[in-house]
Parts: sequence; C-alpha cells; structure tokens
Amino acid sequence: MAEKVFLMIGVSGFLGYWFPDLAMWIGTRKTEKSIPLPPYSRVLLKATMVGVSAALAWGVKWRLGTGLEGWLAIFLIWLLLLIVLTDMWFLIIPNLITYGGFFLFMLVRFFSDPMSIDNYLFAVVAITAVLSLVSWISKGLGWGDVKLMAMAAWVIGWPLIFLAVWLATVSSLIYATARIKCQGWQSLRSPIPFGPHLGMGIALALFCGDILWEIIWRIGK
Repeated sequence: MAEKVFLMIGVSGFLGYWFPDLAMWIGTRKTEKSIPLPPYSRVLLKATMVGVSAALAWGVKWRLGTGLEGWLAIFLIWLLLLIVLTDMWFLIIPNLITYGGFFLFMLVRFFSDPMSIDNYLFAVVAITAVLSLVSWISKGLGWGDVKLMAMAAWVIGWPLIFLAVWLATVSSLIYATARIKCQGWQSLRSPIPFGPHLGMGIALALFCGDILWEIIWRIGK
C-alpha cells in the first residue's frame, strides 16, 4: 500500500517538474508564439508545479485510494495542470489533450466499469449539450472549454460535472469582479481564460463534491 502511495505522489511530482516545459512546447507549436520566462521565474514555477502536483496526488490518494478510480483522477489532474498553463499563457485548450483524454477515459470506463457506464455517458452527453448551447448563444465560452468538460465527465460523472461548472462560474465571476475593481472596466476588453477556473471546479468537485452538494442542498431548503 505504501509503495503505491509513494509511486503516485512521486510520479506526480516528477511530471509536475516537466509540465511548464511541455505546456510551453504545446502552446508554441499551436500558436507559433513563445512566452519568455526569466530563469528565476522558470525555477519558481517548476518548484510550484512539483509541489502542487504532488499535493494533489496525495489528495487523490486520501479521497479515492490508489486503485483504478484514484489513477483515473490523478491522470485527469495531470491533464488539467497542463491545460491551466496553456490556457493562461496562450489562451488555448489543446485538442491533443482533450481528445486524447476523452477517448482514454471513455475506453477505461467501457471496459473496466460497464455497470456504471450509464452515469458517465449521461454526464458526457448532458454537459456537452448544455455547454454547446451556452457557447453558441453567448459566443463567450470556447469549444475547448466544452471539450474539456466532456473529457472530465468520464471521470467525475453525474452530478459532479455540473457542480464543477457552477464552481468554475462562481470563481470566474469573483476574478472578473476583482479585475474590474483593480483595473477598471477596460480590463474586460482582454479575454479571461476560463480553463483555470474549470480546472479548479473539477478538482473541488473531485475532492469534496459530496460535501459541497450537501451544503448547497441545505442552503436551498
């Protein structure tokens, strides 16, 4: 048991070290734009990503264990960390990540957990339909965000996927309000990457979704 825990945390920390470089490589190839990072900033970012990735792996172990669900969750976390960086730096959520994760998680669910496939399939179809409609009407939600949530739905299922979107929306509204307070209304002329907020919402739903649902349910009463 201890060996599996150390493996999960160790692999996460190791990958976290390389996430900034990988995100930079993906974003540069996609946009042909590079983001210059001073050496000290790169070192600090790498150290931060190592700590965050390892800490999230420990949280996954605490919440879901080191079985299949735990490894699915930690793999999703790795993809989310990459997406946070690419969206913050380049305003993109790469298809390489969303499509790759979508089909990987789908295949794992179909072959390892066929009894629960209805829940996850419903989550995927429902969140894709709702967010596609929002994207089409508002023009403010990107298709990358839609594909990200469809991918995550194979891991966190129903109803946590909608909780994740709600948490992301609240987070982005708080961020936009703070940005207006600090920089004025003209700050809204530059786009706000939604990927980091979706990543946070997914992580919160993954780690404490049941507790948050209970709180929301009691408040609703």
